Amino acid sequence: MQSTRNTAGFFARTFHRLGPVTGLILGLLAASLQAQAEWEDDLQLQMESEKQCKAVSISNVVEFTTDGHDGITATVECEDGRFFQASRDRPLRAFSLAECKDEAACVAIRHKPKSE
Repeated sequence: MQSTRNTAGFFARTFHRLGPVTGLILGLLAASLQAQAEWEDDLQLQMESEKQCKAVSISNVVEFTTDGHDGITATVECEDGRFFQASRDRPLRAFSLAECKDEAACVAIRHKPKSE
């Protein structure tokens, strides 16, 4: 019986200490999700206005930093079956959009050397 109380006390102390850390982690996660939602909204609006594409999925997302600016590249699948590779190198810029024959082709575009 004594060891059960000590174990319960250990877990209670451990979870109590994790409270602020868990709150910080959840706060950072929420901020990340909010930032992600903003770029996704930008991309979906641009796809609808420029390509008449209702995005049904956004995949192969890669976030990067160039010259201190956050960039993103992703593959967009449209409701009508088209695929686009979308990328931008600054948060307030429009996405560059390139149509692909399929998802694999979009990923290949992203990995092509700049000289090609």
